[in-house]
Amino acid sequence: MVKRELQNQRERRTFRNKDGGSGSDDDSQSSYKNLAFLCLLVFPSLFWLIAVGSDVASNLGSVFGSYTRIFIVLGLFAIPAVGGYFYKPVRGLLKFTIPLLFAVLLFPTFQVYLCSPLEIRNENIGTKYSLKTTASEFLQQACEEICLKNSKIPSSYSLTFFTPRVSIKVKFNQIVDLNLTTTATVNGEKLPIAKLVLLKSWRSVKGKYFALNIIARVPVKVKKFEAGLEAKKGIILSGRLEAIPSGLKNLRSDLEKKRHFVRPFVLEVFRAALADD
Repeated sequence: MVKRELQNQRERRTFRNKDGGSGSDDDSQSSYKNLAFLCLLVFPSLFWLIAVGSDVASNLGSVFGSYTRIFIVLGLFAIPAVGGYFYKPVRGLLKFTIPLLFAVLLFPTFQVYLCSPLEIRNENIGTKYSLKTTASEFLQQACEEICLKNSKIPSSYSLTFFTPRVSIKVKFNQIVDLNLTTTATVNGEKLPIAKLVLLKSWRSVKGKYFALNIIARVPVKVKKFEAGLEAKKGIILSGRLEAIPSGLKNLRSDLEKKRHFVRPFVLEVFRAALADD
């Protein structure tokens, strides 16, 4: 009897299936499969959060940069909290009110994210935006005109945590090749990084037309840009708008000495596509 019980216990511990595999091996394999499946679900979302999170971190200053906005945001949460503390009937509503306030606060960010990239025709930039328009002012005006004004639910761009990207459709004759490239030194050798061009659009001032230029920095790895120049076709340049970095300020001053009017921001291109004329 004792031998039979010991034998039964051993069979339970090392149960083998018809293929000769053990139950513990099957459990470990299934755990690895579950882990791999979880990674496939989590990592893409994690990378998206990291990408958007960089914009959120950089835009915190613009959203909470003034005392008025700080008081507005704090008031949205402080008033219900204080009301719930002093009045018991209000406490039951807090579980619905607080999530609703968070949704109201995050809705502009979500809305602007869905609108990105903003599709803009280069010839319209000169007529709509003055030479002194900064990158943040440009993005706000463009986003309000293209996205927020047409929305059925009103929201404020000043509360967004996301910086929209732009896609500028440029005709071939609006691209000025400066024959300049930015370089980086790798192992003592200078390698080309990006090509510098001007995107010109016309603006009428007191009956006279002037070309207003945007400096665009196009990575050399973006082959569609070179293909568009060779084919003499229009190009759609997608990227982000930023204030002119210190490395390009000398270029801007040199261009202005040659009577080229240059805007105070640069287009950092990350994708190009041939436009349908």
